[in-house]
Amino acid sequence: MDLMDEIDEIIEGKKETKKDVLKRVAGDEILKMIENGITIQKQVELLLKFGVVEKLDRAEYTRIITKHFWYVPKKNKSKIKVKSSVEVKSINKKDDTQTVEDKLSQEVDLMAIHLKKKAEERENR
Repeated sequence: MDLMDEIDEIIEGKKETKKDVLKRVAGDEILKMIENGITIQKQVELLLKFGVVEKLDRAEYTRIITKHFWYVPKKNKSKIKVKSSVEVKSINKKDDTQTVEDKLSQEVDLMAIHLKKKAEERENR
Protein backbone atom coordinates (compact mmCIF):
# COMPACT_ATOMS: atom_id res chain seq x y z
CA MET A 1 0.00 0.00 0.00
CA ASP A 2 1.44 3.38 -1.00
CA LEU A 3 0.85 6.82 0.49
CA MET A 4 -2.04 7.77 -1.82
CA ASP A 5 -3.94 4.57 -0.97
CA GLU A 6 -3.47 5.31 2.72
CA ILE A 7 -4.70 8.89 2.28
CA ASP A 8 -7.74 7.78 0.26
CA GLU A 9 -8.60 5.22 2.93
CA ILE A 10 -8.46 7.87 5.66
CA ILE A 11 -10.60 10.27 3.61
CA GLU A 12 -13.25 7.64 2.90
CA GLY A 13 -13.38 6.57 6.54
CA LYS A 14 -13.64 10.13 7.82
CA LYS A 15 -16.95 10.98 9.46
CA GLU A 16 -18.55 14.14 8.15
CA THR A 17 -19.05 16.82 10.82
CA LYS A 18 -22.30 18.72 11.33
CA LYS A 19 -20.59 21.83 10.00
CA ASP A 20 -19.71 20.04 6.77
CA VAL A 21 -23.22 18.63 6.42
CA LEU A 22 -24.80 22.04 7.01
CA LYS A 23 -22.51 23.71 4.44
CA ARG A 24 -23.00 21.00 1.83
CA VAL A 25 -26.74 20.43 2.18
CA ALA A 26 -28.17 23.75 3.35
CA GLY A 27 -25.43 26.39 3.05
CA ASP A 28 -27.39 28.75 0.79
CA GLU A 29 -30.56 28.33 2.84
CA ILE A 30 -28.73 29.12 6.09
CA LEU A 31 -27.24 32.29 4.60
CA LYS A 32 -30.69 33.36 3.38
CA MET A 33 -32.23 32.73 6.82
CA ILE A 34 -29.47 34.76 8.50
CA GLU A 35 -29.83 37.64 6.00
CA ASN A 36 -33.59 37.76 6.55
CA GLY A 37 -33.37 37.77 10.34
CA ILE A 38 -35.03 34.42 11.03
CA THR A 39 -34.48 33.49 14.67
CA ILE A 40 -31.88 30.87 15.46
CA GLN A 41 -34.46 28.69 17.18
CA LYS A 42 -36.63 28.71 14.03
CA GLN A 43 -33.58 27.93 11.87
CA VAL A 44 -32.76 24.93 14.05
CA GLU A 45 -36.38 23.75 13.86
CA LEU A 46 -36.39 23.97 10.06
CA LEU A 47 -33.08 22.12 9.69
CA LEU A 48 -34.30 19.32 11.97
CA LYS A 49 -37.74 19.21 10.30
CA PHE A 50 -36.23 18.70 6.84
CA GLY A 51 -33.69 16.15 8.09
CA VAL A 52 -30.55 18.09 7.27
CA VAL A 53 -29.05 16.80 10.53
CA GLU A 54 -30.45 14.32 13.03
CA LYS A 55 -29.62 16.22 16.21
CA LEU A 56 -28.75 19.89 16.67
CA ASP A 57 -29.11 22.19 19.65
CA ARG A 58 -29.29 25.97 19.59
CA ALA A 59 -25.89 26.64 21.19
CA GLU A 60 -24.07 24.24 18.87
CA TYR A 61 -25.80 25.73 15.83
CA THR A 62 -24.98 29.27 16.96
CA ARG A 63 -21.28 28.33 17.26
CA ILE A 64 -21.31 26.80 13.78
CA ILE A 65 -22.98 29.75 12.04
CA THR A 66 -20.87 32.28 13.93
CA LYS A 67 -17.63 30.60 12.91
CA HIS A 68 -18.45 29.26 9.43
CA PHE A 69 -21.31 31.44 8.11
CA TRP A 70 -20.12 34.85 9.42
CA TYR A 71 -23.15 35.33 11.65
CA VAL A 72 -22.82 38.08 14.25
CA PRO A 73 -25.11 37.63 17.26
CA LYS A 74 -27.38 40.61 17.92
CA LYS A 75 -25.85 41.34 21.32
CA ASN A 76 -22.44 41.88 19.66
CA LYS A 77 -23.66 43.91 16.67
CA SER A 78 -23.83 47.13 18.68
CA LYS A 79 -20.19 46.74 19.68
CA ILE A 80 -19.07 46.15 16.10
CA LYS A 81 -20.82 49.13 14.51
CA VAL A 82 -18.60 52.20 14.18
CA LYS A 83 -19.91 55.63 13.38
CA SER A 84 -17.83 57.49 10.82
CA SER A 85 -18.74 60.87 12.29
CA VAL A 86 -17.25 60.29 15.74
CA GLU A 87 -16.03 63.53 17.26
CA VAL A 88 -12.50 63.73 18.63
CA LYS A 89 -11.11 66.60 20.67
CA SER A 90 -8.15 68.27 19.03
CA ILE A 91 -4.87 68.06 20.92
CA ASN A 92 -3.82 71.57 19.95
CA LYS A 93 -7.10 73.44 20.49
CA LYS A 94 -9.29 72.62 23.47
CA ASP A 95 -12.64 73.74 22.00
CA ASP A 96 -12.05 72.62 18.41
CA THR A 97 -13.57 69.25 17.45
CA GLN A 98 -12.59 67.24 14.40
CA THR A 99 -13.86 64.11 12.79
CA VAL A 100 -11.78 60.97 13.00
CA GLU A 101 -10.99 61.21 9.29
CA ASP A 102 -9.63 64.77 9.69
CA LYS A 103 -7.51 63.78 12.66
CA LEU A 104 -6.09 60.75 10.87
CA SER A 105 -5.26 62.76 7.75
CA GLN A 106 -3.37 65.26 9.92
CA GLU A 107 -1.43 62.44 11.56
CA VAL A 108 -0.60 60.97 8.15
CA ASP A 109 0.61 64.39 6.98
CA LEU A 110 2.76 64.75 10.10
CA MET A 111 4.24 61.31 9.52
CA ALA A 112 5.04 62.20 5.90
CA ILE A 113 6.82 65.37 7.03
CA HIS A 114 8.75 63.40 9.65
CA LEU A 115 9.83 60.78 7.11
CA LYS A 116 10.86 63.48 4.65
CA LYS A 117 13.06 65.13 7.31
CA LYS A 118 14.64 61.78 8.18
CA ALA A 119 15.43 61.14 4.51
CA GLU A 120 17.01 64.59 4.18
CA GLU A 121 19.14 63.96 7.29
CA ARG A 122 20.40 60.67 5.83
CA GLU A 123 21.30 62.37 2.55
CA ASN A 124 23.24 65.13 4.36
CA ARG A 125 25.39 62.64 6.29
